[in-house]
Amino acid sequence: MNSNSLATYLSAEEIGAVQLGVMQLLSEEILQYTNYQSSSVRTETAQNILESMLYSITAYLDTQSDPATVLRTQQLKELRRKGLNLLKQYVEECRVLLKEVKATRTPTELIAYNNTIDDAFDEFFKSYDPQFDAQNTAAMIDYPLLKDDQSVTGIVYIKNYLTQLKSENIFCAGYSKNYIRSLLLTHGLKHHLDYREMLINIPELILENNKPGV
Repeated sequence: MNSNSLATYLSAEEIGAVQLGVMQLLSEEILQYTNYQSSSVRTETAQNILESMLYSITAYLDTQSDPATVLRTQQLKELRRKGLNLLKQYVEECRVLLKEVKATRTPTELIAYNNTIDDAFDEFFKSYDPQFDAQNTAAMIDYPLLKDDQSVTGIVYIKNYLTQLKSENIFCAGYSKNYIRSLLLTHGLKHHLDYREMLINIPELILENNKPGV
């Protein structure tokens, strides 16, 4: 979701009109950002607000069956409002997902896994700003997933990550704590590493160990 995302839904003739609308909307957003004290901010700040605005609009359009028609028939300001509400909804859904991840967590001494679940997302929720910095994924997520879609950012990425992690936790629940620990310990010894400090995905290790002939 970047500044060019909306153009994918438009013809060349329509892009100019939408760009003008975007800049008008950006002016309103900057006023809100400064609590109506100023109509100007640093270039970097304006660019960030613009990216956030486009992120929310695109997030909403991505939920529609015909995003091109929605973009052509609805005002950008309305799309922005709906997009921002959607992101706030995603934040609440992610809070619920995090509770479910914690409830299904895999018992392990893997530091990256535990730190990610216990600390990374709480810090993310404290700093995440869906209005002015929606595209930001400022979370110390160290644990690698088996399937990780890094083509998206912000709360959409967090939602995808937590959904996938919950699925992986459920998969790992089919194996005992001692079995998983033995796999990690063996892998660590093989590579001369403290297994607790490894950046490795647990389901991937399980699947690798259960390949035919292994």
